[in-house]
Amino acid sequence: MFTGRGGHRQNLGAASFQASLEEIFEPVKRYASRLETWGGRWEEILRPENTIYQWFCETDGNGTTIYANFQGADPNAEEVEINVRKFCFFPEKTGLNYITVRGFEMMHAATSWAPPTAMQEGLLGQNWAKGWIIEDNDIHDSKCSGISIGKEGSTGDNEFTKYHRKPGYPRK
Repeated sequence: MFTGRGGHRQNLGAASFQASLEEIFEPVKRYASRLETWGGRWEEILRPENTIYQWFCETDGNGTTIYANFQGADPNAEEVEINVRKFCFFPEKTGLNYITVRGFEMMHAATSWAPPTAMQEGLLGQNWAKGWIIEDNDIHDSKCSGISIGKEGSTGDNEFTKYHRKPGYPRK
C-alpha cells in the first residue's frame, strides 16, 4: 500500500490493471477486456499472465491511498514509480507557434495510448502548432509517447469517432 498526495491517475507498470479492492487480494487472470478498449467492445488480452498485477486507489481529503498487488515482489526493496502527470510540456491551447524547446531532461509521464488516426498526447507536444524547434533534449520514461507532433482532436476524424473502435492501425 502506498499513500501520497495529488490526483489518482497512476501507472504501476507497463502491465498493471485497475481492479476493485477485493480483486487486489485475490487476483484473477483476465483473458478478455472491455475496460481497456474504447467503444465497450470485448477484445482478447495478449498477455493474460500480466493481468494479475493490479491496483486500486482511494482519494479523500488527506491524500490518495494506492493498493497494489506486486505478486511476491517487495515494493520496499524494489524501485516503484507511480506517474500522475499526463505530460511534461504540452500547451492546452492550440496554435502556440514558433517555440524552441532545447536542453531539457523530461521524464516520467503517464501519457495515454492513442492510435495513429487520433490525437496522441506525448510527454512533450506542440498541440497543433507550427514552427517549433525541439532539439538536444533528453526525453525518456513516458508510458506511451515521448514527442507528439501530429493531429489535434477537434476534427473528430479518427477511428473512435467514426466507428467506436480504437484498433491501433490506420484504415485504408
